[in-house]
Amino acid sequence: MRRWLTSQKLSTRTRNEDINMKKINDFEEFIEKLEETLNDIMDDMNIPDKKPV
Repeated sequence: MRRWLTSQKLSTRTRNEDINMKKINDFEEFIEKLEETLNDIMDDMNIPDKKPV
């Protein structure tokens, strides 16, 4: 019985770690897409590299 409980705890912990990693990966993907979108917006605005003083 004790061995089964330990196994269940490990299984639950591993499952939770998998869920957390997926959340991290989803967030990183979101940040990458946001960065691409912002870069596209900046490119479309045609802001000159050097602004007159």
